[in-house]
This record gives sequence, C-alpha cells and structure tokens, in this order.
Amino acid sequence: MVAETVLPSWAGTEYLTCVRAADDSMEPTIRDGDFVVVDRDQRNAVDGRLRRIGDHWNLISDNPAHQSKPMTENDRILGRVAWVPSRAGG
Repeated sequence: MVAETVLPSWAGTEYLTCVRAADDSMEPTIRDGDFVVVDRDQRNAVDGRLRRIGDHWNLISDNPAHQSKPMTENDRILGRVAWVPSRAGG
C-alpha cells in the first residue's frame, strides 16, 4: 500500500496498480525490477517521458545508453507513473 501523501494530486487511488519495471531504459530513475505505482486511468500521452516530435510520439529514456523510440500502433500506454520508490540509503 502507498500512502496518499506521496501521490500527486492527479492520481486516482481507485485506479492504482503496481507494476514491476523490466529493462534498464529508465535507469537511474527506475531500475530493472523496481515496483512502481501506476494510475491506470491516466492513459493519454502527455509530454514528459513521451515527447511529441512532429506527428509522432516518442518514448524518451532516462538512460543515455538508449535512444528515443517512436511509438507504434502496437504500443499501449498502461497508465501514468504516480510513484517510484525512494533510493534513500541505497
């Protein structure tokens, strides 16, 4: 369970779910194997990790080893990340 005090104001608690991150494309922000809280009701593309370049949305990685990736018709937005665990002390 995640305390509501750590969630952004837009997060709808009834739509939250935990997912495990896979891969290193979002390191150092999110590491492979991390659990993150996702609001499944927030599935519209917004600038941030997704960036509009011309007529296309591109997924922008935090990891400089990965280039941006254009979204395809097969890609799906599962939701918006509402909370990532802190790295304090580790």
